[in-house]
Amino acid sequence: AGGVVLASMHCASHSEPDAPQNSAHLKMDKVPAFENNTTYVRYYSTSGQLYPPVPAEEIDLKVSLSIYGWELNHFAPIQQGVAVIGLVNLYNPGGAIDEVEVIGSAISVSLRGGGSLLIYTEKVPTDCTFNDSSIHFTHNTASSSVNIEVPHKGVVQLHFDT
Repeated sequence: AGGVVLASMHCASHSEPDAPQNSAHLKMDKVPAFENNTTYVRYYSTSGQLYPPVPAEEIDLKVSLSIYGWELNHFAPIQQGVAVIGLVNLYNPGGAIDEVEVIGSAISVSLRGGGSLLIYTEKVPTDCTFNDSSIHFTHNTASSSVNIEVPHKGVVQLHFDT
């Protein structure tokens, strides 16, 4: 299953400079792209914040935006303990992902370009490769995330102890 992106924007005309803040509330069970019985992590583009996992049936999205404000909510499904957000330096991080594949105790992510790759992982990886060469990664224990600076198009593999 692929990720889901929900865009929120507050547009007002120039004749409404004092337009109030715009708020919305959306239950994800009303969004056809979400798969029930699947757990997702959520990434907010503007803040760069990764939120803890939540089952699709329990996602309750509340968005409040100031005039001309925007937010992209990226939802990535957790599969075998991993959710690939994508290249977070891009407007649509998940759009840079060609393929995600689990191979034994490793996850392989094929990317269309380079940048800052963000991955949620339930376990700490033992090592990481890019196009079969070792590459540095950082693991954030608080958010259970891995960040890898990918130089260009290619394949990243995270390896885990079994």
